[in-house]
Amino acid sequence: MEITTYIVTLEIETRCLPLHELSSTIGIEGNPNSVDGGEGFIWENGVAKPQPTVWKIESDASPEDELGQHLESVAEQIKGINLSQINLPSDADICLEVGIFFQTAMCGFNLPVEWMQFFAENNIRVSVSCYPCSDD
Repeated sequence: MEITTYIVTLEIETRCLPLHELSSTIGIEGNPNSVDGGEGFIWENGVAKPQPTVWKIESDASPEDELGQHLESVAEQIKGINLSQINLPSDADICLEVGIFFQTAMCGFNLPVEWMQFFAENNIRVSVSCYPCSDD
C-alpha cells in the first residue's frame, strides 16, 4: 500500500537573539530540537559565521495524518499569537517547513486558500520538500 507521510515544522531563525530571548519574545518555548545560536559555526560563501538561533515547533499529528491535520496542529500551538505583530529582529525568517515522503511516481498536495491567508497574515513563508521513498 502506498502511503504519503508528512513532517511539518514552524521555524523562526535569527542571528540577533539567543533562544531564551527569542522564546520570550514569541511567548512560547520552542521544542527540544530548537537551536541556540552561537553553538558552533556554519560556512557561508567560504566564511565561518556563528550558527543562527532556530526556534522550532513541530506538528503533533501522526506522520500518516493528512497535511491539514499537521497544519492544524502547528496553528493550535501558536493560537492567539500573530507572528507578524511580534517585535522580532529584522533578520528573522519565519518559515513553515513541510516534508512530504511519498512512494508514487510523483508528489502533489493541495493547500486551501484559508491556509494561504493564515500564512500571509502571520508573515510565514512556506518551504515544501518532497522525498521519494520506498517501503523496503
